[in-house]
Amino acid sequence: MGIFEYIKQELKLASLMGYGPEYSSEAKKMGGRKRNPLSAEEHSKMSEVDFRDYYVNRDSLFQWYFKYLSNIDKLDALSDAVRLIRKYKIKRVLSLGCGPGVLEYIMAEMLGGEVKLICADYDSFMVEGGNDLLGDRLEFKKFDFYNDDIKDMIRNHNIEMIIMFGSACSMDNENYERFLKEVGQTDNKFIISFEAGVSGMKWVAVKILRVVKYALLYIKGVPHRTIEAGHAYFRDITELKKIYKKANWHIEKLSRKRNYKYSYLLTRE
Repeated sequence: MGIFEYIKQELKLASLMGYGPEYSSEAKKMGGRKRNPLSAEEHSKMSEVDFRDYYVNRDSLFQWYFKYLSNIDKLDALSDAVRLIRKYKIKRVLSLGCGPGVLEYIMAEMLGGEVKLICADYDSFMVEGGNDLLGDRLEFKKFDFYNDDIKDMIRNHNIEMIIMFGSACSMDNENYERFLKEVGQTDNKFIISFEAGVSGMKWVAVKILRVVKYALLYIKGVPHRTIEAGHAYFRDITELKKIYKKANWHIEKLSRKRNYKYSYLLTRE
């Protein structure tokens, strides 16, 4: 392996986000030791260990969700989503990486049943639980960014708009670009992405310093690190815009949100 490939791999490892206090020590033992990123099966097992007590009824699910992490700060993203759905007269929406689907349920209530909302996640525990508790407004499907075909999902459900509440960070740069290009091969012409894991120019400076560090490690013959599996990737704003451009999507920056500093409407002709 040459020095450039070594540095590239180390930078990718450095950008991988692991789970913090949002999951218990018991849940983290369910997987993530041998695979990066965390597999759908591992994630589902973790969710079942930590969240099954909240999937009793709708009230308990909602109460947990808005006490969990900073999810309450995500509510202000719904106004942009609903406004754009109505502006473009969208009737069928796909929310990818929906998790419990609580935001989507509130959005469906705001839209008053005039829009079909399909929620997709790779976590089968959350998909099954979502259909049980929120199925009167939402339809949950299983979808894995890495292993499932987004073109089939769009065509099978006649999707007109995709929404991602922070879920795009589940993909590394190469797979995000591939994903956007594949969406571009369908009739879906709108994507709203509330981006998570994106930083400004500070991350660029950090990466430059890391390149020097990894070059020295390569010269010293230090092997690649081994780390526990993560679930998402950091990227800087220049990387993000490059992904959009290479995938041939036009972008419109949306207003800054408490939980999503970088949010965009992606369109194509």
